[in-house]
Amino acid sequence: MRLGTCIVDAMWVGLALMAIMASLPETSPSPSSEPPCPDPSDVEAQLARLGATSSPRPEITVTDDRMRVVLRGQDGLTLGSREVEAPASCHERATVAAVLVATWMGIWPEASKAANPPPSPGTPQQPATQARESRTEIGLALLGAYDGNAFGAGVASETRWSLLGPLRGFVGLSATTEREKDVGSGHAGYMRPALEVGPALGLGRGRTRGEIGLSGRLGLLILRGKDLPVTYLRTHAVPGAAADLRLVFAGKQLSPFITASGTYWFSRQTVSVDPGVATAELPRWDAQIGLGFLWAPGS
Repeated sequence: MRLGTCIVDAMWVGLALMAIMASLPETSPSPSSEPPCPDPSDVEAQLARLGATSSPRPEITVTDDRMRVVLRGQDGLTLGSREVEAPASCHERATVAAVLVATWMGIWPEASKAANPPPSPGTPQQPATQARESRTEIGLALLGAYDGNAFGAGVASETRWSLLGPLRGFVGLSATTEREKDVGSGHAGYMRPALEVGPALGLGRGRTRGEIGLSGRLGLLILRGKDLPVTYLRTHAVPGAAADLRLVFAGKQLSPFITASGTYWFSRQTVSVDPGVATAELPRWDAQIGLGFLWAPGS
């Protein structure tokens, strides 16, 4: 009898414990204390910077190294969906998400600016090419010349401008020091300052580039008698043609260059003491090398 009473009491105790446990509120695992990345408020701030607002908010989920951004309209239809590589920082994620949302909403000009943020200091940058084809340049060079008879030092100046693509036009002036030519027992001095006009073709687009130029030249032959009975000056216009090769080290405003050129004079020129006494023919070609620079005003 006593055993039965103990069993009944144990059953009542068990039922009481079950009732107490059932009356306790259910507990669920506490949510993670880590803030969302990216933070919705940061996304809204980036959208406001782009001149866009998004209602409702875009759905952003990050799984491993992938980030998915979905924008739905008021009717629940998807306006845009894109999965990209998740940036490292939360701020960068917010920026990328805002750019995508602004693009889907048609705020493209502002979004395109944000889509190309300035590179961070540690990001390697591509070397900038020099847009020399679109600017006007003024050149100056020091020359050394030889025409088969004598050496001479000279100077040349020019102006260059864009024509079409790598093709440029130029006009220039050049002159060398007076050279001497033996005529019988005497000497004659001569100079050929010249005006030239022509095109130049650029080869290459890097910092070091080549140029090939062709030009027509109009020289002014100046003859001076030295130790000759005739001591007055004579001048003649002499047409010619020239070819020029250059190696240009392109810069932002100053571009040094090395040049080598050759000139051929079309007309034959002679110097005489007296008709039939002593006559000498002047060279019809001239080779030059030089060192100079091109200056781009306003660059």
